[in-house]
Amino acid sequence: MKNKRVPNRIKATLYPEGRIGIEAKWGFGCEVNSGGSVDQIYNQNDPEQISAAARYLHCGELDILEAIDNPEIVVETTTVIKTLRDVL
Repeated sequence: MKNKRVPNRIKATLYPEGRIGIEAKWGFGCEVNSGGSVDQIYNQNDPEQISAAARYLHCGELDILEAIDNPEIVVETTTVIKTLRDVL
């Protein structure tokens, strides 16, 4: 298996009841292991919730906080995925 750095896009959605949805999509195009995931945060001031979401979404904690602070933008970052072979 090889490690490959791929783009990762993170977007936050703020809901009226205080819940925050975070969506991440990584490995666009023809990447073999492209994918995405969503997570929910109920308290953005709880470091454990931010850390857990960052691990689950393959991104940094600061990327999540930036997405929460600016929900109208998509945060562009990178992540590392495992591949079985070289892909485009």
